[in-house]
Amino acid sequence: MIWEDSSPGNSSIEVNLLKSKLEVAMFKMENLRESLNAVKIERDNLKKKLENLESLNYFEVNKSRNLEAKV
Repeated sequence: MIWEDSSPGNSSIEVNLLKSKLEVAMFKMENLRESLNAVKIERDNLKKKLENLESLNYFEVNKSRNLEAKV
């Protein structure tokens, strides 16, 4: 069985519609990639801040213990 398109104009309209949908999907995907990269950068910055705060906390705890030991 051979499929024949009764109106060739419709198939080119459908192809153009699908191409447009693909372009929109690719644009959305690129935006999501950029958002993901921004989130990863923010995550890494927050990890560094957390490490710094943990180090500062460790230092302050030791300082407090040393002062308690002296008293």
